[in-house]
Amino acid sequence: MHPTRQPLLPVYDHRPGTGPTLVLLHYWGGSARTWDLVADRLAGRDVLAVDFRGWGRSRGLPGPYTLRALADDTSALIDRAGVGDHVLVGHSMGGKVAQLVAADRPADLRGIVLVAPGPARPAPHVTAAYRERLSHAYDSAQSVAAARDQVLTATDLPETVRARIVEDSRSCADAARVAWPLHGIAEDITARTRAIDVPALVVAGEHDRVEPVDVLRSHLLPHLGDARLTVLPGTGHLIPLEAPAALADAIAAFPRPPRRPRRSQRPRPSRQSELSSVQRIIMTARGASVSPATASPQVYVGERSQGMGGSFGVLWAVVGVAAVAVVVSMARHRRHLEAARASGVTAQARCVRVKVVRQPEGFEVMGTTRYQTYEFTAPDGRLVRFEEIGRPETAEGDVVTVYYDPARPERATVFGPRR
Repeated sequence: MHPTRQPLLPVYDHRPGTGPTLVLLHYWGGSARTWDLVADRLAGRDVLAVDFRGWGRSRGLPGPYTLRALADDTSALIDRAGVGDHVLVGHSMGGKVAQLVAADRPADLRGIVLVAPGPARPAPHVTAAYRERLSHAYDSAQSVAAARDQVLTATDLPETVRARIVEDSRSCADAARVAWPLHGIAEDITARTRAIDVPALVVAGEHDRVEPVDVLRSHLLPHLGDARLTVLPGTGHLIPLEAPAALADAIAAFPRPPRRPRRSQRPRPSRQSELSSVQRIIMTARGASVSPATASPQVYVGERSQGMGGSFGVLWAVVGVAAVAVVVSMARHRRHLEAARASGVTAQARCVRVKVVRQPEGFEVMGTTRYQTYEFTAPDGRLVRFEEIGRPETAEGDVVTVYYDPARPERATVFGPRR
């Protein structure tokens, strides 16, 4: 018989505690101890921190050092450590690895926290020339210090932390040092990221020059089905070292089920925008049904009923039958909006059209109605359009915050002020 040999896996630290276990994956140039300041603020939590293959205590392990190899190592370590329910927490390169692990849909995975992560779709500035320059950032202690002070951080760090950054960035295999800048950073994993089926929290640094907030909004969030974005003020790219307390708080609060806001917390319209009961009946009949467009499957649009809104003589003639249909439609529409609010998932939508309708002579009691059409990009990349009635009043080009249901993104509702 031939003896069975365990595969060589990276070194990891496992601190027992309460679950779900936090599986911590470091950035390009980091190590398990990158997370020490964060883990210390999560006392009692079960934590597993990894030195990726080729880095830190695992620098002697042979390649390959591809994203796929690092993801496979992570899955194997979770299994070897006997971890059950867990949350992946990946920083920068580790965030991109976390996306690949999560895309495999492990049975015990409860969520992912992506900290200043490499986006699923590479940013436009990641050119061949950029990658070549980046591959030399850690060539010497002096070049690491320059990258730390000029690019990676936006805050003053203690001298011990500054020295640790230099030491960890130089503690690696040569092939591992260039694998990320020459290959991993340019790898498009959007198809895999779209397969993730657990909640995601994306944590960005306000002054991050490596993975700016706008890049994460455009090149990552549209590919995550259930994601929330948190921007930490004043910090750069090395969030676990620059803002460990704020990051620990964000991790500790995640994942949590969507909470339906109490009635007192729900946004209320101003008096000027309140509608009469007659207006609500007519407007609901016009705009309650929303579904994907048949002409262009890439765009969600509203299906608007023109009959009841256009001919008021017909309306009054069939008001008995219409009232029943409208009440049912209003109830359905209200349920859709409540589901959107309860989801807790938000997006930034732009007002693309404003239409003011003044009622015809003889119907002035109904006043003036203001329709506002908004657009935003859904997680699957489609453009969502929806219409609301003047709450809050916005002009074309204004941006508002909206709640939406990830399962049906076309069912969205404005809740934030214009900006």
